[in-house]
Amino acid sequence: MSSGNVVVGLVLVGVCNLVLALNTWSRRELWDLDRDLMPKWVALMNGRAALNYQLAAAVFFFGLAIVLA
Repeated sequence: MSSGNVVVGLVLVGVCNLVLALNTWSRRELWDLDRDLMPKWVALMNGRAALNYQLAAAVFFFGLAIVLA
């Protein structure tokens, strides 16, 4: 696997995390209501923690892509 393929993969994972963060942010109030209906093993994080995790993961993967490019 070439370095370019790895960079493209990391950028795609970063973009996916940004899309997930946008979805979590846009459903801020609804997420917590939906979370109460989910089994406890599914809803490990509330809306704010999930948003923070997704943004941190996006920055991490974009940073890895930049370092490897």
